[in-house]
Amino acid sequence: MPQVWIKNLSGGEPYPITSGKIPASHARWSPKNNEIVFNRGEQAQSIWSVPPSPGHGPTLLIEGGRNPNWSLDGDRLVFEKRDEIWTADADGTNQRKVEGVPDVDLLIVDREPALAPDGSQIVFFQPEDGPMGDIWVIPSKGGAARQLTFDNHFGGSPVWSPDGDYIVFQSQRGGSKTLWKISSSGGTPEPIFEGPGEQTNPEITRDASRLIYASTQKQWILTLKEDTSAMARELRKSATDMFFPTFSPQRDRIAFFATVAGGDIELFTVRADGSQLTQVTRGKGERNVFPTWSTDGTSLYFYQIRPTLSFRRIAATGGASIEIASGWRWRTHNAANVDSTGQFIVYSKILKGKTVATLIRDIQTGSEKALAHVLDNPQWSNDGNAILGVDVKSGVDGSPDAIVICTLQESCRKIANGSNPIWSRDNSNVYFERWKTSTDKEIWVSSRVEGEKRITELRLDPLSSFHDVSSTGQLTYVQIKHGEQELWMTNFK
Repeated sequence: MPQVWIKNLSGGEPYPITSGKIPASHARWSPKNNEIVFNRGEQAQSIWSVPPSPGHGPTLLIEGGRNPNWSLDGDRLVFEKRDEIWTADADGTNQRKVEGVPDVDLLIVDREPALAPDGSQIVFFQPEDGPMGDIWVIPSKGGAARQLTFDNHFGGSPVWSPDGDYIVFQSQRGGSKTLWKISSSGGTPEPIFEGPGEQTNPEITRDASRLIYASTQKQWILTLKEDTSAMARELRKSATDMFFPTFSPQRDRIAFFATVAGGDIELFTVRADGSQLTQVTRGKGERNVFPTWSTDGTSLYFYQIRPTLSFRRIAATGGASIEIASGWRWRTHNAANVDSTGQFIVYSKILKGKTVATLIRDIQTGSEKALAHVLDNPQWSNDGNAILGVDVKSGVDGSPDAIVICTLQESCRKIANGSNPIWSRDNSNVYFERWKTSTDKEIWVSSRVEGEKRITELRLDPLSSFHDVSSTGQLTYVQIKHGEQELWMTNFK
């Protein structure tokens, strides 16, 4: 279980100052050298404090807060609460929300705010498309936020240089996740490190002489599992990310998206035996994500973040893509699924992180109508007469999510408790998942004839928790193998 440890830089072995079955993270040492604040908990976190010596129990400072950072004088804290940024005195009192932080439709990664050395500003990571976003600053008393970077890429963990002139942050803008810096007044980001591996979680010593950071080697592995008893087979390995693998209807190919050199995000396909890797999209400066197959397997539908915010179609072999819907992004027009005729799209409309409607769009005319039932992850049946999804009215107050099948005549029937439902090719079965922990989930199948049956269990990193099931019960998913995380220190200029 992760805990807070201390390492004396002059020598000696590290030792823990927190313990127990509750995880601790994001530890920050007070400039006054008298306490360390940290996150405690998993899903529901709070901010705690502990003296920097063994034998003392932690003290709760801020209920429901997370990711604390100190002011340079140690008198103030900045932290996150829900999807907001707050400040407080060092003892957790005088909490105040910072007004003016841009809203986000779906906050799935943290902003990790940090106070400027003079306390006048707060720097933070602002997610724009899921885990992708940019570095912003805002007056610590609230006001107009100012955008510093314009990448809309995986990143975060911004920190100030002690003189306030620079901000150091982690970003995948160059292809792999490394550390960059940018002037606090704006400009062009500059790389601090280049090369393989990941450098993350930067901290700068208060005399500005040294940079401390975490370094690790990750490996992303596209994996296929033939059936319950079969061993998992590794199809592709990469030092950079791969996401959202999905089987073709003929189950002979798998599509996914991945970051390439230079930071572009492209679509790929690979044969189910791991051969014939094909890069489908190739546009310079493009960000293409979340591919899904057409029913006949000849095309891929996907969301484009850059250069044109849109939902698009491209031949599975590559070439020019065609815009299907303008201005769409996956976080607001979520889980778009095209029917077997290629005429209609069903999708979930999301506002401020909540699914507010399930809409059917006529691709030709652009007209839309809403289903009476609001569903997450909607999917057409082959005949176009029914839609599979998760009832958004379920899952509240601790109750399990309910998977339902709704006809276009607006009648729905529940088939199971679970999430991420997937039709079998002939619509006779529905595959779905049930999470046991934040990393362990069970894959189940439901059929009218045999009822529910557990297929297997997967352990996946939360960064890549999506899986797909083929018409014959094959599983594809991405494993992330973390190398040993090391703490490094280097001179900083």
